[in-house]
Amino acid sequence: DGTLYNVSGRGYFIEGQLSALDKKITEPEQEKALHQMGIASMLLNHAQITFNDETKLFAVTGDPTEAATFVFAQKIGIDQKAVESYKEIFEIPFTSDLGFHATFYEHTGEGILYIIGSPEKILEMSGKINSETQTVFDQFLSDGLRILAVATKKFDLKELKVPQENQIQFFMEKINNLEFLGLFAIQDDIRKGVSEIVQASRDAGVHVMLVTGDHEKTARYVAKETGIFREGDHVISGPEFRKTTDENLIREIEHVTVFSRVLPHEKLRIINALHARGDKVAMTGDGVNDAPALVAADVGIAMGGIGTEVAKQAADVILLDDSFDSIIRGIAEGRHIFDTLRRTIMYFFATNMGEVLIVLFALVANLPLPLLAAQILWLNFITDGFLDTALSAEPPHKNLLNKEWLKKDTHLFDAKMLTKTLYMAFPMALGSLALFMHYYLDNIVLARTVTLVTMAMFQWFNAWNCRSLEKTVFEIGLLANKWLIAATVFVVTATVTIIYTPLFQPIFKTVPLTANQWLLMLAVSSSIFFIEEARKFITARFTQYPR
Repeated sequence: DGTLYNVSGRGYFIEGQLSALDKKITEPEQEKALHQMGIASMLLNHAQITFNDETKLFAVTGDPTEAATFVFAQKIGIDQKAVESYKEIFEIPFTSDLGFHATFYEHTGEGILYIIGSPEKILEMSGKINSETQTVFDQFLSDGLRILAVATKKFDLKELKVPQENQIQFFMEKINNLEFLGLFAIQDDIRKGVSEIVQASRDAGVHVMLVTGDHEKTARYVAKETGIFREGDHVISGPEFRKTTDENLIREIEHVTVFSRVLPHEKLRIINALHARGDKVAMTGDGVNDAPALVAADVGIAMGGIGTEVAKQAADVILLDDSFDSIIRGIAEGRHIFDTLRRTIMYFFATNMGEVLIVLFALVANLPLPLLAAQILWLNFITDGFLDTALSAEPPHKNLLNKEWLKKDTHLFDAKMLTKTLYMAFPMALGSLALFMHYYLDNIVLARTVTLVTMAMFQWFNAWNCRSLEKTVFEIGLLANKWLIAATVFVVTATVTIIYTPLFQPIFKTVPLTANQWLLMLAVSSSIFFIEEARKFITARFTQYPR
């Protein structure tokens, strides 16, 4: 009716006031079109709103937009009793293809249709719209508001003789020459810190795109406010998207940050285009129609709060808080896990390779075995076991959310890792073997004891080397990994125990060592620490890997 109303309130609380031209409306039922919009909102709602007294949060089952209009209806005094006299005849549920939700009712002896949905479609079916409505509509879009249109139409019940077949087609043909009631302009609050999170994702090398069914102006506004859209980025609307060939889409998608008026099943085409470029794709979704795209994405992410069960079943990950921040933290956690696997694999392979090589070198040189079976088991179960486990508890390092991180090798073990393994294994084997050869002619038991301890000390230092494959221990913090400190203290104590305790000496074939022998073993074994740390320091000066 040419009037702009403002509805105040907070969230899904029904407390709020209705005002027009800064005046409070005390009898909204007297506002005919407004009252009809409230009736339509109450009738066409399938969402359920519950409030948790403990968390003080609302939980919405169903469409949050329907929940919002449902709350509006209550704010203007319409409740379930007010619509009990409306008897449903036929419902056309909302689909992305249709763009609206419509239901036919019988009320006071006549038929009536209520319809809520896309403004473009409903305004088109309502005939000519005055310029004032169009101006307000354009202003709403410029303000980044999400717009719904509401319309109605009355029928003679005699016209609604429903055939047994093609019922949907019969009722669809009745949706024309609608009486336009008004527009809902909904403001979706942008969570605090979203723009910072989007920037963090961009810094991490992640290309964020907003794919939505909203109007292009609304989508552009939201994307700009959140930092997804920047000057120079491209926006593709639904009609343009459907006309674009796959070849052009693959070529242009690198520069696109917003897809508007896109249907859910069309998200699959976007994912296929990104895959054609060699990209890894994560996609969020909540609807039934999102399921194919969630399956096709490398990581399908369903909304745990508003998501349908179909979407959750199709997804790889379910967000309990429906927050984009959780995705970015998930990326950081994933990179940390990847780093952890690489460092533990590196340590395990290097230390075990050292043990293999020292036995191999001794056999080739026709020397006695430098390590006995019990001693090798000690190294594997105690030294390797505790230190490798402690390495897995290494805290996340800095620069995980840095796009330079993507320059890393993407395999857990590759040719470069093998080179590093041999680079550390050879000094361990050669150093331990040299000390064995120094002592074995005089005392084979002493020689094996020295070799056992030297190899163990090599592994102690190697564990600290493997805390990072790129940064020195001084850059990541010498005391940052408390578990590694505890594990090192434990294995040192355990090693000293089997050397000097009479109970264990016969089992592991060891003898006590002198202070000079400890100093010699320390000098030899610590070489691996300085060699590897020097390699990291020098390599960092000639590469662009983030420090």
